[in-house]
Amino acid sequence: MERALTDSELTDLREIVREAEDFLQPFATAVRADWPRLWERIRPRDEDWARVFVDDHAGRARASYTDYFDDPSVPERGSTRQNQLRLTACAPAWFVPQAHGFPSAYGRITHTLQPDPVWVCWRFVEPGATVGMAHNGLVRVREDRWIWLPKPWRHLSV
Repeated sequence: MERALTDSELTDLREIVREAEDFLQPFATAVRADWPRLWERIRPRDEDWARVFVDDHAGRARASYTDYFDDPSVPERGSTRQNQLRLTACAPAWFVPQAHGFPSAYGRITHTLQPDPVWVCWRFVEPGATVGMAHNGLVRVREDRWIWLPKPWRHLSV
C-alpha cells in the first residue's frame, strides 16, 4: 500500500511547483530567438545524470539523450495564445497513485530513477483553459537548478 504524503511533504511540493512555474514562465512567452539562452538553462550537465538516474541507467540515459540534444530545442507552445502554465509535480517515490497528470509510462521506469528529485509535467494553455500543449520531464536536480529530460522512458532500455 502506498503511503500518503505528509502535510510537510505537500507543503514542500507546493513550493517546488511555485518555483517550477517561475522557472518555466520565460518559456511561456519565448520566441525562437530566445531558445539558445533558454536551452542553456535546461540542458543537463555531466553531474546531473547520477542525480536523476540510478546505477548504470544514468549512463544509458546520458548516451541516449546526447543524440536527442544534438539539435537543441526548448518546450514549445501550440500557439502564442498559450502563454499560461498548468503544472503537476511529483517525486518518483510517489508516482503511483498521487502523480495524476504524469504519463503512465513513468510507472514503468520508476525503478531507474533516484527517489528524491522532483519531476514536473506541465501544459502551456490559453488563459482560462485547461487543455494545451503538454510537456514532461522537467527535473529539479538541486534547489537552484532544473533540467529537461522529456519522455525519459524512451531513453532507457527497461
